[in-house]
Amino acid sequence: MSANRKVFVALLVLSVVQTFLYYPQVPEVMASHFDGAGHPNGWMPKTAFFCLHLAMMAIMTLSFLFLPRSLNQFPIRTWSLPRKDYWLSPERREATQRFIQDQMLLFGIATLVLLIVIIQLAIEANLNPPPTLSSITKQFLVGYFVFTAAWLMRFFYRFARAPAV
Repeated sequence: MSANRKVFVALLVLSVVQTFLYYPQVPEVMASHFDGAGHPNGWMPKTAFFCLHLAMMAIMTLSFLFLPRSLNQFPIRTWSLPRKDYWLSPERREATQRFIQDQMLLFGIATLVLLIVIIQLAIEANLNPPPTLSSITKQFLVGYFVFTAAWLMRFFYRFARAPAV
């Protein structure tokens, strides 16, 4: 198992631990949506809040752990890559798929970290009445967007630099 897969699985386990650790501690009805100033403007039962959290983790698992591993099952005509005739030629297809799988896993790790942190900040807001979301939330969102921009540039750069055939 690759290091990125181990990190991804560890983060999934952490999210489940987070759920079971905090479920008994939070109020029955939780602030679940906050405005830009961190004040609550949406509420939900704690069971729904944590079920939604676990559902998001399941979707993350499908999207970033299992779906990229099934790339070889998709016909080449369905791929949307620049110069896919070059990148998906028989001698490069495996390396291209491995790169995409690794990059998707890396993006999944960043997304899981963001979700776990945001859920944790929402939990902490609900543990200290009146609930107010920490201002650090914005810093994590900016960091995630910066990471996403850098990730996209690396991804596009990788496939844009194919030599002329």
